[in-house]
Amino acid sequence: MSSVPAIGVQLAKSAIDLEIVVSDGPRALAFCCDLLGLEHVADMPMPIGGGGTMHRVQCGDSLLKLVAFDETPPAASGGGIPGALGLRYLTLIVSNLDEVLALCVGADVTVVAPATDLRPGIRIGITEDPDGNLVEFVEMSRPGRLLRRRPPPPRRALRRRCRGSGAAPAHCGRRESHRAHRRSPRSAVIHPSRNPRRE
Repeated sequence: MSSVPAIGVQLAKSAIDLEIVVSDGPRALAFCCDLLGLEHVADMPMPIGGGGTMHRVQCGDSLLKLVAFDETPPAASGGGIPGALGLRYLTLIVSNLDEVLALCVGADVTVVAPATDLRPGIRIGITEDPDGNLVEFVEMSRPGRLLRRRPPPPRRALRRRCRGSGAAPAHCGRRESHRAHRRSPRSAVIHPSRNPRRE
C-alpha cells in the first residue's frame, strides 16, 4: 500500500450506476420498464466484451446498465444472498410494496420473500429478475431517514457529556485529569534537617 495520504472520492453524483449482464436484453427491459415502470433512456453498443448492447435504464438518480453480449457468458453462482462473493442483490426503496409484489406475482415473476416486517417501520420483499438476480424492495414509514445524516453534537453537548455519567469523548478524560490535579493539594516536602526522625 502507498503511504500517500488518501483524499477520498469526490463524488459528482449522489447515486451510483450499476451494470448487470443479462442473457436477453428485451426480456430484461420488459422486467425493468414494462413491469417495474423504470425509464428506458438509451441504448449504446458495448465497446468491450466482443460486441453487444447496453440498455440504459434510469432508476431514480441511479442508472442501471443492462448489458446483453453477442455471446452470452456463463450464469453466475446461485444459492441466494449467501451463495457467493460479490454483488448479490439490488435494493429499491419504494412506497407501494404490496402493489409491486402483486404485479410481480401477476407476471409470473418468482417472489423469493413475500412482504415481511423486517423491523418497526420497515417492510421488505424480494423477487428475481429474468436471470435469477435478486431484487429487493424496501418500504419505510419514514424513508427520509435514510437520506439524512445525523449532525455532530454541539460543543456544549460534548461538555455536558463530559460532566455526566455517559460516554465521553477522548479529550474529556484529559480535561478532568487536569482539573483533579489542580484541585489536589500539593505534596509536602519534608526536609531531614527540619524534621529529624525520632528514635
